[in-house]
Amino acid sequence: MIVFCEECGQKNILPQNRLVKGKARFTCTDCGFKNAYMLTLNRQDRMHRLNEKLAPLLKSDPLILGFFVFQPPNEIILQHLPDPLTENDVLTLARHLIQGYNLGSDQFKNIEALTLYIGDKILTVFHNAELAAFLIIISKETPLSDDLKTKVFRLFSFNSLKGHG
Repeated sequence: MIVFCEECGQKNILPQNRLVKGKARFTCTDCGFKNAYMLTLNRQDRMHRLNEKLAPLLKSDPLILGFFVFQPPNEIILQHLPDPLTENDVLTLARHLIQGYNLGSDQFKNIEALTLYIGDKILTVFHNAELAAFLIIISKETPLSDDLKTKVFRLFSFNSLKGHG
């Protein structure tokens, strides 16, 4: 990653693993100034960070069958779903779930998630307004635990994807 010294403006190369919690800390190779400033991640980097944090959490829960992130109108950003679902199936499902989420959020302004029961499957929808994206989790038998919902909500929130945590 290329970063610039706040003192002299010199270009410095910072390895990605040196970016900690969204903060770039480095000593300028030209003037020796100790730099420390916050960086924001672009959308693709945020999605990568989300996948790195979210996938292990959700895959470790035996009740979760799969999940995906959808950005209207037609983009599946991340997908960890069982094989029988085609891309068209996922897009159709996502569009209908988003309609339900939007109807609910019109009535209840502070909802964190929408939970739907379809047969023996439970679908939970989270929204990230900054990314204009929705996370849909498909689970079986029981809805997500409050603890898991809280963790997912924090991971999928705007601030956790900016590089701050």
